[in-house]
Amino acid sequence: MDIKKIQELALANGFSLKEQASGNMDLHSYVYEFAQAIENEVLAQARSVFGQDAVMDIREDINALENLRNAFEQQLIKDGFVEHSGYSLEKDHIDSYNDERVECAWFACLQGYRLGKTSATSEGFVLVPREAQKIQVNAMWKAYNEEASMFHVYKAIIEAQEQGHD
Repeated sequence: MDIKKIQELALANGFSLKEQASGNMDLHSYVYEFAQAIENEVLAQARSVFGQDAVMDIREDINALENLRNAFEQQLIKDGFVEHSGYSLEKDHIDSYNDERVECAWFACLQGYRLGKTSATSEGFVLVPREAQKIQVNAMWKAYNEEASMFHVYKAIIEAQEQGHD
């Protein structure tokens, strides 16, 4: 969880900003440390119940989404949608944009991000190049010379492609 989110949650739940040694108003450092400790414990408990592989640490994904959102907002500003078209980047209490046009654009942006993160092929399929690569041609000849079966040649092509992506 990032510092901004910890501060937001803490302030919403009765904590208050205090003057720090630097002169800035902020939460005491132990509040941030406590929030991180709770997050780590929740992840550990979830992993013990559901298994290590079933529960991933989503901090990298959260950071990527925050970076994407910042880039999205900066692009709207750069393209003049905020200044010239009156688009608003204000968000409500659940972090949705108040302006429906911006919320729809953000949703489309997220969908593109999610599609980019998913596999380009369905389970049981592989992508192969339009032109056969040397590794595939070598695998085809080897399979043909060993088995003289097109089934084995085809299988060799796919295995060569999969090895090329490892």
